[in-house]
Amino acid sequence: MSTFTSTRILDAEPSAVFAAIKDPARLAKWWGPDGFSNRFDVFEFRQGGKWVFDMVGPDGRIYPNESVFESIEADRRVVIRHVCQPLFTLTITLEPAPGGTRVHWEQVFADAAVADAIRHIVAPANEQNLDRLGAEIGEGVVPENERWLHEPQAATQLQEALAWAQTNPPTDRKAGAVLEKLRGKG
Repeated sequence: MSTFTSTRILDAEPSAVFAAIKDPARLAKWWGPDGFSNRFDVFEFRQGGKWVFDMVGPDGRIYPNESVFESIEADRRVVIRHVCQPLFTLTITLEPAPGGTRVHWEQVFADAAVADAIRHIVAPANEQNLDRLGAEIGEGVVPENERWLHEPQAATQLQEALAWAQTNPPTDRKAGAVLEKLRGKG
């Protein structure tokens, strides 16, 4: 077996992210890599329900897909078993997080050789899927360099910094002089 994982924090509640998964019209808009569209033939969003659809590549090539919804927990988790080649199970987990929802995307392939052969496609495609999901929910994908702001300790640290700044006003109010001091020239 071979596993691909991606995690994102999306600026929306878990219920809003889940809504973009359970609604076939919305799911069709964001599912798949950049440039792909979808045509759903069967979408039975319930445990044991079938999902039969075609992904249409940017070049017009048709990629038939058939899956089964193995497990659905509203606003928490969806497990999809892809029953045509390549065989895999995708688990999408939604967890409340500071700043929105942590989306954990875990795709486990039954055959490691197949996974290795398509790794160059799957890894970026999963990231693009999450980009497209974020855009569909009206997004705010939290940029990597800002994730720390959404961690629980960040609020405390920012409050401490603001309190310090209020009790320690600057002694030099001229911006030019401050910049000179910072550059070591003053």
